[in-house]
Amino acid sequence: MQTQKSLMKYLPFLFVVILSACTSYKNMPLNSSADLLPPPGTTEISENLFFDQTEVTNFHWLEYSYWLKRVFGEDSEEFKSSIPNKEAHEEAYGLNISTNSLDLKHPAYRDYPVVGISYQQALDYSQWRSDRVMENFLVKKGILSLPHSDHKDSIFTIRKYFTGQYLNIQPNPEIQYYPEYSLPNHETFKKSSQFVDSLYADFIETSKGKKHATTNDVNCLDQTSDSTPIRPSSVNSQVYNKKLKIHHLKGNVREMTATKGEFFGLSFMDSCDLDDTKIRRDDNLVNSYTGFRNVCIYLKWEDGFE
Repeated sequence: MQTQKSLMKYLPFLFVVILSACTSYKNMPLNSSADLLPPPGTTEISENLFFDQTEVTNFHWLEYSYWLKRVFGEDSEEFKSSIPNKEAHEEAYGLNISTNSLDLKHPAYRDYPVVGISYQQALDYSQWRSDRVMENFLVKKGILSLPHSDHKDSIFTIRKYFTGQYLNIQPNPEIQYYPEYSLPNHETFKKSSQFVDSLYADFIETSKGKKHATTNDVNCLDQTSDSTPIRPSSVNSQVYNKKLKIHHLKGNVREMTATKGEFFGLSFMDSCDLDDTKIRRDDNLVNSYTGFRNVCIYLKWEDGFE
């Protein structure tokens, strides 16, 4: 049985296991764009375009921040720059965030969307996620060993691997594709809308085909009673959703797009009468009612395989 100490050592890699690890990856060659499998937690909305089913949550962000803290140190700029905006997070959840700690561990809010995140923080997270997913894939294929060092000089990145700069390991010519996570653009959000958000359905169907009545609740302002605290909803609040659906796309928190200052959907602070498919601009970029999710595509590394 693992000790708590040994478990904590590998906690930085639990994010990859939760969001990215898949036993079917082990037999996926990544030498062709054909038959690429959706990363767990995503829905394929078109060929080689995979959309997160939920927003990035407090728990996902905690794992990311913990990884930065362990690798770079608590006083590092890398770790400090990952901490969400204190005022925005407290406004949404009442959780305390000090300048030197990240208290997102409250079990009541672990599955709620992370808020108080800047556009640059979301981009940094997306790049980190790309690197960790690729690293995990190579470990599962037996090409890399599980990292035994947390030193910043031994950090895996996709570019380091394909250019032979990661621990002097030469890239495997059979591995030519890599995952790239990013913020969705307007066109991607439009494509994702064809996967009807189950929060809008009068009935939701379980995997066994049974239907359960549900309210038409998108968590926007007009549907919140005066006695109910206004805050985001858990990404797991709709327990009967089909696994392939994209959830909370048009309500809950509005979501960042690939263009800075432009956002998709409604938030719990917006009127339900507003158009929930419209891209909106807002100068208040870091707040309690904006979150994000990622889109993933597989790209071919062109530099080393001419």
